[in-house]
Amino acid sequence: EITFDESTALWHFKTTNEEEFTTKILVSACGQLNRPAYPKIPGRETFAGMQFHSARWNHDYDLRGKKVAVIGTGASAIQFVPEVVKQAEHVILFQRTPPWVMAKYDRAYTSFEKTLFKDFPLLQTLHRLQIYLTHEIHYFGFQKGNPFNSLMQYLAHHNLETAIKDPKLRAILTPNYPIGCKRVLISNDYFPALAKENVAVLTDDVVEIKAEGVLSDKGDLYPVDTIIYGTGFQSTDFLAPMKITGRGGLDLNQVWHDGAEAYLGMTVSGFPNLFIMYGPNTNLGHNSIIYMLESQAQYIMSYMALLQEKNLAYLELKRERQSSYNKEIQSQLNQSIWNAGCPSWYKTASGKNTNNWPGLTFVYNYKTSKVDINDYHVAFNS
Repeated sequence: EITFDESTALWHFKTTNEEEFTTKILVSACGQLNRPAYPKIPGRETFAGMQFHSARWNHDYDLRGKKVAVIGTGASAIQFVPEVVKQAEHVILFQRTPPWVMAKYDRAYTSFEKTLFKDFPLLQTLHRLQIYLTHEIHYFGFQKGNPFNSLMQYLAHHNLETAIKDPKLRAILTPNYPIGCKRVLISNDYFPALAKENVAVLTDDVVEIKAEGVLSDKGDLYPVDTIIYGTGFQSTDFLAPMKITGRGGLDLNQVWHDGAEAYLGMTVSGFPNLFIMYGPNTNLGHNSIIYMLESQAQYIMSYMALLQEKNLAYLELKRERQSSYNKEIQSQLNQSIWNAGCPSWYKTASGKNTNNWPGLTFVYNYKTSKVDINDYHVAFNS
């Protein structure tokens, strides 16, 4: 529970252990993918075997010789399914929507390359720049009608055809939506794992969990020892379950009832000196989130320097600045493939994309390079 005290210009917060603290500047670095989302399937509590979410992995449980049901086929599943397949006797993968999967172009650096990087540090810097620019170019693949998007889809389809020879399985694993509309996944071992004899990929809907296994909408009961939920995260709630109360008693959850939004993904009108790292509309589809976080860190440092230099109690974002900024963001998102009509974890139930940054990362870095005091109402120390 966190509350802003306007009389002292301090944030007061209380932990679950009833400890209380105060701070002038509050930075939330909770991220977007930290609270597991469990499927709303009746009967989960009746299952007699072992069940857990992939983000709450039971490392003490031995999967060897077990019959395992996996529910969900997103970014989590492509990481753990190939490893589970190596251990389990049989794996049943319940797939609601197939993902587009790109090949992972990865290899070990040679000894010669390492020597060059050591002896000529500039080469390593140039190599890092090359990696960055290569990923940055992928931005154009997420724009509607861009030829690069067609190229990405061709490469992903080629990856599927190369890895999956069974035409029936290939048809099951072929998405029916444009690439990029949902998160694009990168893996070299996911498709080969699904082609193994001890794996079955089903498109049946799961309607109930029974004590002995999983019941499909076709009335088939699949007995299993283990259920692993690869069903992702509660990605659009951001700061939940914290209760954050800003100036004048504003409740952040109420302010965000139509979907989270923040100026530059970090500051919210009515909540002075509060920053949200990896906040609304700062997630990426094409490059490294670390670069975005570094950009946010430089903005927060600029903000703190400004408070010190001008002896300010706080800065509060102007409501009109937040509104104009987010109208611009949503307008740009409408040109992206993310708004091509399919549901995804990027969006709220009403369809508002609250997660993704619609532009190039170096543009975001430029926008966050320095605080513009004209974006804020100013309160001086008394």
